Amino acid sequence: FDLYQTPTVLNVPQNDPRRGNAILTIPITIAGNPNLQPEESTTFSTGFVYTPEQLPATRLAVTYWNIEQEQRLQRFTQATLLANEAFFPERVVRGTPTPADIAAGFPGRLLSLDLSNVNAGNLETDGIDLELTASWQTGIGTFAPSIAATQVLGFDAADFPSTASVDRRGAANTQGAIPETRVTGSLAWNLKGFGLVPTVRYISSYDDVAQATNVRTGGSVESQTLIDLQATLDFETAFNAGVWTRGLNLRLGVLNLTDEDAPFALVSGPAGYDTSQGDLRRRFSYVMLQKTF
Repeated sequence: FDLYQTPTVLNVPQNDPRRGNAILTIPITIAGNPNLQPEESTTFSTGFVYTPEQLPATRLAVTYWNIEQEQRLQRFTQATLLANEAFFPERVVRGTPTPADIAAGFPGRLLSLDLSNVNAGNLETDGIDLELTASWQTGIGTFAPSIAATQVLGFDAADFPSTASVDRRGAANTQGAIPETRVTGSLAWNLKGFGLVPTVRYISSYDDVAQATNVRTGGSVESQTLIDLQATLDFETAFNAGVWTRGLNLRLGVLNLTDEDAPFALVSGPAGYDTSQGDLRRRFSYVMLQKTF
């Protein structure tokens, strides 16, 4: 798909930042690129897992990871491509400047944009993953708490050839935000086929950026703390095993139980929130009935 996606040409209104943001309707091509080279990555990780002899159901895992990537496969937005036209002049097609353009210091009129895939830039990132799980059986059921966290220590990326890397840790980006800290904690309970799992998801705040330039605005995207709840029923365990109860499971759940709004952000432009992290559905309920044979 990355190599051979059939070209799609869309005629869309596009502003030109080099010509006073004048808006013209131009063809924009979205396609694969058969000249792409493979991405190359070098990864390293090390860590440990500890289980106390006195608490065999308790497990602590800590992992340090490091990833270096070159020849990154990317597809730029129109705004990013126009803001970095000098790196990809063959993808921004312009007409010959008129005498009036030359007098005004403008380049030629924008004729078309090519947004097909490209190898560009590199990435180096590292961080620490932590996971702690346990399980206790009591007279009122089995309790299984767990917590998982990721701390990003570094995220240096260069999106364009022969450019210095930029620290993207703790910042939004049109290619996806990199919050420094993520934590997920849950407390599962199960008794005779009945189960309940409340989960808390936390994402730390991070700097906002302007969509057109990916430059930090001085504002921030607020941290998110979301609560999910899921209830399960295993009919075979809860009731007498039979033809209809064997392999029959019911699952009910609610995501974002407290109906939190996605934090405001400029990185995704008119959307008004970071589409890589936020969810406009807000509170979302689901039900699933499953029968296995």
